[in-house]
Amino acid sequence: MVNKMKYYLYFLMVFVLLGCKNHPTEPVSNKPCPLPYLFTCQSCSPIGSHHSFQLSPDGTKLLYSNSDALLNVLDLKSLKVQNIDFQSIFPKNMVFYGLSNQSFWCPYDNSKIVAHVITKTDTVGDGKYYFTGEQLIYIDIDKSTYKIYSPKSFGITGYLPGFGFFAWMPYSKVNSDFLYIGYKLPSGSDFYGIFCPQNQCIPDYFGISTIFKTSKTQ
Repeated sequence: MVNKMKYYLYFLMVFVLLGCKNHPTEPVSNKPCPLPYLFTCQSCSPIGSHHSFQLSPDGTKLLYSNSDALLNVLDLKSLKVQNIDFQSIFPKNMVFYGLSNQSFWCPYDNSKIVAHVITKTDTVGDGKYYFTGEQLIYIDIDKSTYKIYSPKSFGITGYLPGFGFFAWMPYSKVNSDFLYIGYKLPSGSDFYGIFCPQNQCIPDYFGISTIFKTSKTQ
């Protein structure tokens, strides 16, 4: 019995080896990486220069940032990079001041993004005084349009430093988005919750909603 098993194993090995010779694997050619220059630059640190990597829901686009001021979308098929210029889509009284690491794709649409940005807003319109705040900005990258997705209670200038955006929840749908956010309350304690920009409320686990009331202009 043992001898028969040895013969079977011998013939099986010969069959496999002959099959490999008949169908050799071609070696991979040493081609340059087709990614944009900033990804392959020898003087750039991949971690220090690029962050906030996010794949689109269909896996065809890569959202990333390479500084505090640039948010980019890389098309993984065409390898073309689209730069999101916040200042070009903001009104004149709002100045783009910086970008955080918290930007997320819409879970149901490959052309929508929500980014956490820092802005300076002129509330009077005379260009003399600007108030710094943090905002959630909803962007349609195909139409280059935006909406402010922050709670209206933050006012037109946005929230002071200490605001966080952690996720665009996967069960969101058209006209019913849910964002996981956090910020410090006036008492100094931390607040975390799921926020719906469309109806300005945070539904809790018991089905009760806390409505965000619009505050006075700062």
